[in-house]
Amino acid sequence: MIKHIKTVLFIILTTTLAVTAFSVESSELTPKKQFLQKEATRFKMKMGVFLVLIEDGQVLLLRRYNTGIGDGKYVFPMGGVEAGETASEAVIREAKEEAGIDIQPEHMRAAHVMQQLYHMPDGDTFEQVNVFFVGDRYDGIPTNMEPHKADDLQFFPVDALPENTEPFIRDALTAILHEQNFSEHGFSHG
Repeated sequence: MIKHIKTVLFIILTTTLAVTAFSVESSELTPKKQFLQKEATRFKMKMGVFLVLIEDGQVLLLRRYNTGIGDGKYVFPMGGVEAGETASEAVIREAKEEAGIDIQPEHMRAAHVMQQLYHMPDGDTFEQVNVFFVGDRYDGIPTNMEPHKADDLQFFPVDALPENTEPFIRDALTAILHEQNFSEHGFSHG
């Protein structure tokens, strides 16, 4: 019985010392470590990039196919920013991968940023920040380079987009044409 009590006291004492050591250690964190610790708990958001090409009153769109997100809907050539990649590098890469065109950084500008809550048909959602780049010159002929992900790529009149254009794409194009720099899409506040 005495051995059992000594064991329990040892466990209590060890636990108390460990908690005390943790409290002292936490309060002795450098400002940088405190910042990094706090950053680890903040919400992280993915970034999407979109290339908006407008020529003679028409805008280039592709229809998504077999991707699992927005299939059958028209969008601008687009993609996600990979780790270690800048937004401009990502949109240049996506322009080549999806539309077979080369665009240089000096021939595009970030025209609009959208914070989006995307709603999928099954009820799932995800958040991302979208950066829309307008290109004014490129090399090559826009060609569907990923027929396994898009089943159409063509120019449409900016004032007569296909009925099945993603609503956030319509909103972004309207914002760009009205020189609005920022918008939010898909959030319901109230």
